[in-house]
Amino acid sequence: IYWYGLSRGDFPYDEELLDLLYESGCVGVDVGYESGSNRMLHDMRKYITVEQYYKSHKDFTDKGLMVYGQFITNMPGETLESLDETIDFVKKTRMLFSFGAAHPYPGTTLFKYAQEHGFVKIEDVMFTKDNKGKPTKSAIEEYLDKYNFNHFKKEDYLEKWEALECIKVRNLLWQKRHYVLTKILEIFPGLLKIWSSGFRKALWCKYKFNRLFNIFKAQGFINGSKFIIAKLTKTS
Repeated sequence: IYWYGLSRGDFPYDEELLDLLYESGCVGVDVGYESGSNRMLHDMRKYITVEQYYKSHKDFTDKGLMVYGQFITNMPGETLESLDETIDFVKKTRMLFSFGAAHPYPGTTLFKYAQEHGFVKIEDVMFTKDNKGKPTKSAIEEYLDKYNFNHFKKEDYLEKWEALECIKVRNLLWQKRHYVLTKILEIFPGLLKIWSSGFRKALWCKYKFNRLFNIFKAQGFINGSKFIIAKLTKTS
């Protein structure tokens, strides 16, 4: 049995628990990081720091557990600088992640804030479309017309949103490539000698991720791995 967990960013854990997660079939954890800015975490009453986030991300991935991050933008107090800090965090960790924009749902502190500052009417809050999937530029602009809690210029907010989208795709490609190479080395430890003895460059040049993916798709994982190793051995 394989399973996937959901967690807060301040989830308490120790090495024994991480071992138990891995041994029980857990393949990864979906973590609500919310922001990569210490100031924003403090303002959102998340009693944890970005430095602790870096440590927990490393601890989980070192144990073979994938980490998928969830982030929210445009909470009150957000600035272009705090958005840059979130961008920096997902860049450095190379994690898979998704992100959205803050919406004031009834009963939340954000809803009270939005009411007090004239951003929301009680009959216009129960919606989900704008915060799902990949919103268009016009959808984001429409969102800012309603809930621009921080008085961003639209072009500035859109620029940060697009930067996050680009990193999201880049991290996905890196994770796929990393996973494929890791599995090859796990199944064929002898390939590590080829990797470390001067043929790493040849592997990157001749068998980049797209080539690997096409081979695995056409021949299956095991046969595809054998094919690549045979080619590398012949080249050497």
